[in-house]
Amino acid sequence: MSNKLFTRDFSLLWLGKSVSQLGDGAGFIGLMWWIQSSTGSASVLGLMVMISTLIRVFLSPFSGVIADKFNKKTIMVLTDTIRGLVYCILAYLAFTNRLTMPLLLTCSAVNAVNSVFFGPAISATVPLLVSSENLPRANSFMQMTSFIVSIVSYTAGGLLVTLLGLPLLFLIDGVSFLLSALSETFINIPHISAGTTFKSRQFAKNIREGFDYVKKNHVLFEIMKVAALLNFVAAPTFVLLPKFVNDYLGAPASMYGYLLAASMVGTLCASLVIALTKIVERNVWMVMHSLTVQGALFVGLVLIPKQAHYGHLFIFGLVGFANGICNVYFSSIMQRVTAKEHMGRVFGLLDTMGSALQPISQGLSGLAGDRFGIPLIFGLSGASLGAGGVKFSLIPNLKHFLASEPAASCATTAPAIADD
Repeated sequence: MSNKLFTRDFSLLWLGKSVSQLGDGAGFIGLMWWIQSSTGSASVLGLMVMISTLIRVFLSPFSGVIADKFNKKTIMVLTDTIRGLVYCILAYLAFTNRLTMPLLLTCSAVNAVNSVFFGPAISATVPLLVSSENLPRANSFMQMTSFIVSIVSYTAGGLLVTLLGLPLLFLIDGVSFLLSALSETFINIPHISAGTTFKSRQFAKNIREGFDYVKKNHVLFEIMKVAALLNFVAAPTFVLLPKFVNDYLGAPASMYGYLLAASMVGTLCASLVIALTKIVERNVWMVMHSLTVQGALFVGLVLIPKQAHYGHLFIFGLVGFANGICNVYFSSIMQRVTAKEHMGRVFGLLDTMGSALQPISQGLSGLAGDRFGIPLIFGLSGASLGAGGVKFSLIPNLKHFLASEPAASCATTAPAIADD
């Protein structure tokens, strides 16, 4: 294996992932805005997001197994090709005025299924294309690129909807996915034999072992429960954002893209601050209360004048910054205190618990959006998020957990957390 980072195969993988993500972000803007402009129904917005989340929750535990046991290049090429064809079909339907809600929801569900399987295949391929010495650089580069592509895709998606219309946006997305699939066909991925037998009992046993491991660490388990609650109360602000932009602010689709991009810019800035300084690592208060700050910021969205669009963009940037600090710091803490042999199961369980209540919240927030005013829902969601942040900061022994030393790599039980 070459000691160079940007080998031919890694460059093609990076290109395919970036182009695919660009189409994903811009396409999401187009789908959500079509629902908002065509129906004005928050319930339908909630339904689409809920379907995508349910697909991710149910299929995510299996997607990693599929990526390990089957040809990774085939998975990437196939999923990108299907998504490209789906967006081309959407472009045709939108151009001929034949696009209906059932067709759009079906296409969105198909794309969600393919996205679930595409991600793990990419992640599992990176270590096969770069040396172990270059792996940290490769992951850092991929993550940084992901932030930048998200910012560009959200901004471009909103602008393209406003300037060119949905049919051309969907067509551009379709072509981007097909080009991504084409680039991936030229990647040479070393074959790793992992067998093709799927043992359901062993799979269930592994999940149960991960759950038992987490339960032994009281603080870790409490963090996961609070994460599920916080995702539940934060969901309305994401689901109802197109309606907030269109009905409340009276702004075009470009503003919707700008707000999502501003949030990603804030998250990127948080990552840079963490990477270049130690201010966050030393400031436990900042981490503990970043969730409360996010709640206050969402309340602030409906308190400033509707015409103050720059103010809304600034608030979304701050939300992204606070969220970035919280996510990066606690991911690092969990990596430090979790034994390596349990790492995958712990993070898988965190993702499952964090997402478990989201579909319910997304469906309810859509119904509430049609019945109550957007300012009231955003205000209640922000206040609940702030209250959840306070509850989070009051978890017993949390400060001790934040200051904990790395767990021994050979540990087989959860690290002990002293009781007060």
